[in-house]
Amino acid sequence: MDAVPGGSCVSILRTVSDADECRIELDEEALKSVFENNDIADLPVMLLSVSGAFRKGKSFMLNFFLRYLRNKGHSASNWLGEDNISDGFPWKGGKLPHTQGIMIYDQPFIVDVDGRKTAILLMDTQGLFDNNSDKKLCTQIFAFSTLISSVQVFNLSQQIQENDLECLQCFTKYALMAQATNTCQGPPFQKLIFVVRDWQQVEDHDYGLDVTEKDDGEIGYLDSVLSCASENKELNSVRKHLKESFSELKCFLLPHPGRKVALAGKKFPFKGELKAIDEEFLTEIQSLCDFLLNPRNCVQKKIYGNVITANSLVNYAIACGRAFQAGELPEPQTMLQASAKVMNLHLMNACFDEFNQIMNKECENFMRDQDLTTVFRKAQIASLAFYDENARYGEKLDRDKIRANLVVRMRMQFEIFESRNQARAAEIQSAVRERGDHFVRSYAAQMNEDTKNRILTQPKFMQVHQQHYEENMHSFIAESEGKVGFEKALEIIKKDFEFAFQALSRQNAEKQRFIAVKTEGEDRRLQEYTSQCIAYYRTELSKLLSKYSESAIVKRKHKDFTASAIQRLQTLAKGAPQRRIEEFEHHLLVKIEKEFRDAQPRIDQMKKILLMTLEGKKSDMVSVYLSMMSENIGDSYVLPEILEEQHQLTVANLSAAMKSYDQIDEICWDAECNPTVLSCVDELKMQLDEKYNNIRESNERNKKLYMKTKKSAFKKFVQKIFAKS
Repeated sequence: MDAVPGGSCVSILRTVSDADECRIELDEEALKSVFENNDIADLPVMLLSVSGAFRKGKSFMLNFFLRYLRNKGHSASNWLGEDNISDGFPWKGGKLPHTQGIMIYDQPFIVDVDGRKTAILLMDTQGLFDNNSDKKLCTQIFAFSTLISSVQVFNLSQQIQENDLECLQCFTKYALMAQATNTCQGPPFQKLIFVVRDWQQVEDHDYGLDVTEKDDGEIGYLDSVLSCASENKELNSVRKHLKESFSELKCFLLPHPGRKVALAGKKFPFKGELKAIDEEFLTEIQSLCDFLLNPRNCVQKKIYGNVITANSLVNYAIACGRAFQAGELPEPQTMLQASAKVMNLHLMNACFDEFNQIMNKECENFMRDQDLTTVFRKAQIASLAFYDENARYGEKLDRDKIRANLVVRMRMQFEIFESRNQARAAEIQSAVRERGDHFVRSYAAQMNEDTKNRILTQPKFMQVHQQHYEENMHSFIAESEGKVGFEKALEIIKKDFEFAFQALSRQNAEKQRFIAVKTEGEDRRLQEYTSQCIAYYRTELSKLLSKYSESAIVKRKHKDFTASAIQRLQTLAKGAPQRRIEEFEHHLLVKIEKEFRDAQPRIDQMKKILLMTLEGKKSDMVSVYLSMMSENIGDSYVLPEILEEQHQLTVANLSAAMKSYDQIDEICWDAECNPTVLSCVDELKMQLDEKYNNIRESNERNKKLYMKTKKSAFKKFVQKIFAKS
């Protein structure tokens, strides 16, 4: 439930006292300010009115309704809160009447009813039958509020009395006439709620919503009142036909609000404090609020069974108000005519809206005049057919006048669509011309790009021109053909293309002459720079290949030398056309790659020389190893740990000597780190390990001979000792 910002009481009907009589006067502007609010103008409306005798707490009750709506009571159990019930509709204690005429609280509350937003508005009426108002005026106020509201709360004190039913007499007459003329199906009025305040007969009927039939079989209070016969035949007719006049007839019984409320005045001030109100009353008033204002119970305003919007309701209220302002209670026939007129106007607005929807949908884009006229006629025929089918209310003459008004409105709206269509035609023509200019500019830009810093022969220039001309012309035709102004725009841009082509052709010829002179000198300089860069590359590569390097290193250095050569060329050729520089860069790269390919046999030869040198040196190192190990060991036995230490030391010395060999360093860059050299050193270590294994086996044999010799010597020594003894 959403509340539209705002909130104050607006007087829409007031009583005026003349010398001869009292009458009511409708403030149509005030009425429009409430119902033609943009937030609710096109929404269905639930208009809840509270009527009844003066000084019976109608305004006080309405402020409970207002708090329920403000605090979204349908979804909040504590909506009543603790603040005083004092804001909204003005009220005061005492005997004098407070509300004059009819007032509406201008803040609508938007709720969802069956999937459609509905605006709820509250209306307060002047108390009936006070000392200053005659019976006719009171009846007029009650009748007007009932006619325009969808829910009429008839606020009564203690019980429903005969004079209360008299107020309803005109409505039963109205209903009987409407049904007799087949003007509507079902009751013409909607919801009437008798709210009986200060109810005392609790033993017979409990507080709250009155039931139709109680558990003990007895009928409810309202039915008992309506079934009670009277000496007044007209009131008996009211009792008989009241249920046929209203679609829903209910009764709600409220307890007394308490002594402090009843005695409110100067002597006993009461400002709406909730704590001063009896708890029993607060409980029942909350139930009444939910019964009336919960969205699931919302009653949208209808006329002849059709839901109407706030816009239509304001027209209906104005028609009713004017009928009442004549001074007498209008005849039922007059009100039927007013209702019929409003319904037919509502139908006309619906037909006009449907016409507008069809036209807006079909005329979303530009249409040719004959197509627009065809759409208009179809939409007009459909809208008028719908009006003729559903305009069943009121005199034929009145219906025909409204139909004629609908025709005029549709014709005037069609003129708006024509103007809008013409504006779109002008926009399309302008857009087509602009797109043509765009493609001419695109052609010129593409031609300039393709001929910039290039020498194009005339045949080549024509080829480029034809390509871009056809591309842009095809794009323009594909995009704009069939649109307004296409043929005229096509003629213009063909001339523009020709003009652009001639200008570009002259420009290209001038460029050719200028570039031809300039290119000859530039080419000589670029050729010289290229030769210098080749010489640089050749020198650097020759230095690199003076010794052996691994293939990966050579390739990396080749890339570095190539990048340096290109950078040198770019530096030397700075200021020359970039396109020519790129061409000579390409020539330079081709020559560099040839130089590198020519150097490959030399690289392979250097590797063969290195491998041969390494193999010879490896063989020498094996011989040196064997000589050194034999010299240190000879034929004697050596302890294994000493032998192992001697082997490791000799291998380390020979490996280091292998890597630092002068002859290898002369033919190889960074010999100590070169993978080929290191691989050969690893092979040397493996061969020396194999030789070492042979030496260990020989040492083991020496060990056995040594042990045998040592044992024989020991034996001779013992024998010698024993011989002496």
